[in-house]
Amino acid sequence: MPWANGANRAANGMDFRYPKLFVCSMVGSLVSGALALALGVTAYVAGLPSSVLSILTFVGGGTENLIFASIAAAAGFVVSFLAVWFFGFTKDELENGPVSERA
Repeated sequence: MPWANGANRAANGMDFRYPKLFVCSMVGSLVSGALALALGVTAYVAGLPSSVLSILTFVGGGTENLIFASIAAAAGFVVSFLAVWFFGFTKDELENGPVSERA
């Protein structure tokens, strides 16, 4: 998928420069996936790229499935955001950049 390489490079570049961001995003994904599993969310289309339009893969099961998928996605976003807010960056990294890139 050559059209997706730019987004992947940007995300991986941040994950490699700031490893704590990767852990925070994985925690959010864990919460989102666990909540979707607990709510019984079903995806009706497989193999779509990860984007905002991917929410349409949950339309086939009716309104309840779409609402539960949206709740799970929102919960994952909020948990990832809060994890990065509290654990993602130190004050030194914000002021001087990542430690791995300093001279």
